[in-house]
Amino acid sequence: MNPVAAQTGGSDPNLPAWEQGIINARDLRFKNFPKIRYVVPGLIPEGATLFAGRPKIGKSWAVLQICIAKAGGERALGWISHGACESGDVLYLSLEDGERRLQRRLEKMEAIFGNACPQRLEIKTKWRRFDQGGLDDIRDWAQARPNPVLVVVDTLAKARPRPKGKQDGYQLDYDALTGLQGLAQELRIAALVTHHDRKAEAEDTFDTVSGTLGLTGAVDTILILTRKKGVGCTLHIRGRDIENERELAMTFDRATCEWRVDGEAAEIHRSRERNAVLGVFQTAAGQLTVAEIMAGLNRDDRPAVDQILSRMVARGEIRRVKRGKYEKVK
Repeated sequence: MNPVAAQTGGSDPNLPAWEQGIINARDLRFKNFPKIRYVVPGLIPEGATLFAGRPKIGKSWAVLQICIAKAGGERALGWISHGACESGDVLYLSLEDGERRLQRRLEKMEAIFGNACPQRLEIKTKWRRFDQGGLDDIRDWAQARPNPVLVVVDTLAKARPRPKGKQDGYQLDYDALTGLQGLAQELRIAALVTHHDRKAEAEDTFDTVSGTLGLTGAVDTILILTRKKGVGCTLHIRGRDIENERELAMTFDRATCEWRVDGEAAEIHRSRERNAVLGVFQTAAGQLTVAEIMAGLNRDDRPAVDQILSRMVARGEIRRVKRGKYEKVK
């Protein structure tokens, strides 16, 4: 190997193409990189993030809260354990809403933040598609601001390139976000893009994103917001720079339109489920069958309810009187 390439990573323009950018493994091992920047600590790092969920589940409210928090240095999503965000310049591309609707949403946010209109938050309702100059516009915006930290694209359908002729679905989806991902890495900002999931269930929640695996393969971080009857809302998180995949329980306050992180989903949902069962016993007298408990919970998933009841019996919260029948421990 050319010794210049080994030492400089191929910065010599006289090197052949295959040696340009090459680096020795030992040099890479001890190379110093800047610390990863987080928009929301532990949840959204720099790079491209795909935020998916069912239509009307409240994704736009969530990203608006994140934008305001980041621009104003406030705590995002009530994420208390990680404190407030470092402030920076934020661009919110709200491509499905007009200014009138956004004004109403900002008014709602005043109940949460007090100042819901930080100077460093800028909003646009129209933007060129990524392949028609949209990525260049994002770069120009970032270069014109003193501390750009976050760009939100709401939604992907309004910004992605339109298909041209017959193209491979995976490659089409991958190309829709790979340019934005590269730009976010180049600028060291976070680019958060909202998208829909599909109705069909999947063994892996991250496979429910609408489209092919090209979308999730192109980004650095994936957020999936789900809502299940009897369980509530869960934010599923997986990322290249997030060490452990995690699931967080979320609550949406319809009065204030505020999203809050309640804690680790497994613990919070178990607590909610037990309290719901105890509430059914509270309103009924004596012993209850599983069918009666399910009716009180408005649930039809018998195996899951059986598991909840078994755990509650083990904890001494209820007693199994006989097969399929329980009573509350006094």
